[in-house]
Amino acid sequence: MLTLLPLLLGSILIAHPAQPAQAAIAGAEEVTPVAPGATLTTFAQMTGHGPVRGAVLTIDLQNPQTSIGLLTPGPLAAAEPLSQLVARSGAVAAVNGDFFDQYYTNAPYGNAIADGQLLKGPIFSWTRVAGVGQDGRGRIAEVFLDGAVVLPDGERPIDAFNQHNIQPNGIGLFTTVWGPASRGRAVERAQGVHELRVRNGVAVAHSDQAGAGWIEPDEFVLLGREEGAAALAQVPIGAPVQVRVGPRSDAPAPFAVGLGGKEILLRGGQIADVSDGAPQPRTAVGFSGDGATMFLVTVDGRQRSSTGMTLRELAELLLSIGASDAMNLDGGGSTTLLAPVHRDQE
Repeated sequence: MLTLLPLLLGSILIAHPAQPAQAAIAGAEEVTPVAPGATLTTFAQMTGHGPVRGAVLTIDLQNPQTSIGLLTPGPLAAAEPLSQLVARSGAVAAVNGDFFDQYYTNAPYGNAIADGQLLKGPIFSWTRVAGVGQDGRGRIAEVFLDGAVVLPDGERPIDAFNQHNIQPNGIGLFTTVWGPASRGRAVERAQGVHELRVRNGVAVAHSDQAGAGWIEPDEFVLLGREEGAAALAQVPIGAPVQVRVGPRSDAPAPFAVGLGGKEILLRGGQIADVSDGAPQPRTAVGFSGDGATMFLVTVDGRQRSSTGMTLRELAELLLSIGASDAMNLDGGGSTTLLAPVHRDQE
């Protein structure tokens, strides 16, 4: 049985009512229409390391009754069981997505994009995004943070946006969507910290430590470390402060919705060079070559009835069902797929 732990949701992809052509899946046990444009297939296979069980949700992105969205608990730095998110949203089906800052802020590692807006940027090199573009096509692409803050003495880059990590000498931007979680995690072990609160475009408060608590909708908080901290400390109260932030990508169309993931499994119909590792529970997403079909895959693991899959096995599965590009979204105890006819995996 796939297990959902209460602290394992940073963000998820969802499919609302919208029947794609179903590719053959080895070991398919049951094929069930979930909604117009969405079909669920459960499967059981035998591998060299034992039995494997899982599910594939195939979604026709060109069906006018289909929509794909991003669910969060509300604040980005928070967690909530997938079942509660689905119940509140009315989604037809959902999977978990992206790795996250477990035990601390619960913020996801990667980008989060909803309704065409960047909600948060990626930490380190966690820049891969899977999602659906404003052209209605599914794809995987690199998305980078592009932002700047205009201070009285000039412009400086924004190095982090609603993230739990700010690089040395950098400045991070936090907005109300971050939530009430402490921002201190972002500047751990920093040699000098300064926080500047801005309301309606005007500097209103200084602090020499990272704060916590809700940020009002008409406010934002700039948190700097080292050189970034020194720059913020020089801003006079009452001075104008402006920011701009958004995604930068070479994708053929901007993302309407997207979230981060880890390993690329397929690229252009070829299996990527992945570090295989041991079989594990897995959550992955794939897209057909034309971006018209999305495949959401979960694989159970760590038990006698299902040992899980290696990343290469996961890539081979996605290739076999018609995916051309695919990415590993998550795994381990958080692997979850919820659909009306699949409650045994809740």
